[in-house]
Amino acid sequence: MPDEKTRRLAELVIDPSLDPRTEERSQEKIQEYVDNLDLLPPIDIDQNNRILDGIHRFEAHKLAGRETIAVEIFTIESQKEAISHSISSNATHGVQLTPKDIKELCIKLCEEDLSNKEIAKIVIRHPTVVGKYTKSTRERRENELADKVGKLYVIRDDNGKRIYTHEKLADDIGQSTHRVSDLLDRYYANQIKLAVELQDFTDQELLDEFGITNKQLTRIMDKCGDDIYPPKPELEPEDVEKEVVEAVAEPEPATEPEAQERAESESDVDEDEDKDKEAERIHSEMQWMLLWLGNELNLNLWLPKTDFTQSHKKKEIANLAGKLEDLPFDILKVGRPVQRIDVFWLKDNKIIAAFEIENSTGIESGLLRMSHLWVSLEDPSIRTCIVAQDNDVNKARDKVSEPTFKHNKLAESCWFIPYTRLTKIFNEAYQNSSLPCTEQKLLDEIGYKL
Repeated sequence: MPDEKTRRLAELVIDPSLDPRTEERSQEKIQEYVDNLDLLPPIDIDQNNRILDGIHRFEAHKLAGRETIAVEIFTIESQKEAISHSISSNATHGVQLTPKDIKELCIKLCEEDLSNKEIAKIVIRHPTVVGKYTKSTRERRENELADKVGKLYVIRDDNGKRIYTHEKLADDIGQSTHRVSDLLDRYYANQIKLAVELQDFTDQELLDEFGITNKQLTRIMDKCGDDIYPPKPELEPEDVEKEVVEAVAEPEPATEPEAQERAESESDVDEDEDKDKEAERIHSEMQWMLLWLGNELNLNLWLPKTDFTQSHKKKEIANLAGKLEDLPFDILKVGRPVQRIDVFWLKDNKIIAAFEIENSTGIESGLLRMSHLWVSLEDPSIRTCIVAQDNDVNKARDKVSEPTFKHNKLAESCWFIPYTRLTKIFNEAYQNSSLPCTEQKLLDEIGYKL
């Protein structure tokens, strides 16, 4: 729970690693704040007096000759959490972040192991934009991890037996064995690329040189062949006709084992992509249901701007959230993580329910956002709801009972809504085109207290 206090300016620390802006401070904004000091909200700091949000307000107090400033103190448990808090806070107010700032922040969050989707919610940009900014960083980090895994995998004992199995490597890096296989493929692809740049190798020589199987080599070439053997440069005009004739020649059919191995390799990649698409589809479907139900109850609705481009059954989700352009001021001022909650139901400019849909990101991220909402508003009438797979209820109960959430009383006010129950209530209401109950009765029907 943030602790509203004052601090002496001399006690506070500006940590460059938490400053989201690359440009110099805006003297114009500082002077504007000097003229309105008593109207400014508190700045955010952590338990070590590092400024998380509010450097311009801090500088304005210094310029005005003040000795103290109002603060909200947040208990921050990691550098990743500190950086995320600082960036998400500055992305929605104060001096506008420049495109250069956003790019640098995306890279910084990528270095902290956040996914593009998580980063997009923090910097309030589309995941595609984030992906462009983080592409080279992810590739570098991927190569570094692949190099680490590969160097461990090739170690053998005195009897020539591998010391590190796929399972042991998976445990060491906290990933699946399938992920280890992908990293090893990348490691060997990088090594093969270096080798073939120095001299020509036959496939058999590559197998002998690196101690890999024919199946591994085929898979590596399928994934990384263009990196290992870059495409030929464009042909001169006189060579084009000859190249076309050769290109249309009937290729040799793959043998049955080769075709099977290639199909297995491709199916692994397709399966991961399908899982991501399915997770996004489910998230959008649940979001749509919650918005539709709230709309039928004549409530005001809100969802993060980053989700406005999402759709369900070719219908844009944002069309159901058009009743509210922005959150009320008393909610906006409490913290940026709150603005990333998946769905709000509001009535008379007051939140009556908040919903976090957890499908692929895990329960904890949703609870953290609800925690920010709870400790900021301290309104026990708000129904905070985690919407997740039915079998995630025990995971949610375990998480919400941890000291972080128990201490701020979130555990006493958090509800769980299983996908199946929400879907059942929605289908019944959709078929009848109405809801014969109040919002509180509906909330009681679709969920239960953790």
